[in-house]
This record gives sequence, C-alpha cells and structure tokens, in this order.
Amino acid sequence: MTRVRIQVIDEQKVDYAKLKSIDGVMGVVKDDRVQVVVGPGTVNKVAGYMAQSSGVKLGETIPHGTTNFKQDAEAKAAQNKSNYKSKTKSTVNLISY
Repeated sequence: MTRVRIQVIDEQKVDYAKLKSIDGVMGVVKDDRVQVVVGPGTVNKVAGYMAQSSGVKLGETIPHGTTNFKQDAEAKAAQNKSNYKSKTKSTVNLISY
C-alpha cells in the first residue's frame, strides 16, 4: 500500500466521500496534505490521471495567490500540449531529413 499526497489550497472543495468510493482507494487521510491511500501498483496510475485531469505536471504547484484554479490549470494544460507538439514536430523534422 502507498499514498498519493496532495497539497490542497481549498479543503472545502475536496469531496472525501467520493475519494473513498473510488475503486482501488483504500482510505483517505486528512493531514497537512490530503493523502489518498491506494494499493500496490496503483499510485502511478492515480497520480498520472490526476495530473492529466488537472493539466498540472506531477510535482508542479499552483501558486497560493491564484484565484481562478481552473483557468490556471487549463492554461498550463494548453502550454504543456503546445510544448509537446513542438517537441514532436521537431523530432519528425529531424527524422525527415
């Protein structure tokens, strides 16, 4: 068993009951961070899904002064997508020559 640790800015927006009901989640711990307890081999899948859903890379933080979290996450997701497309295009160009 392992934990996905999440630094939450607005704890009132966390639906603990829904978190606990997710398949593979063994429990939720409220501490200075929210800790989602999952079974072996599940943490990478859960963390990856959360990163993909939020548009925030693993380990990246959204500043505490941010007032519109969804808009900032969408902007980060768009930037990440643009960076990915740029890298992919560069690789294709290198292979083409």
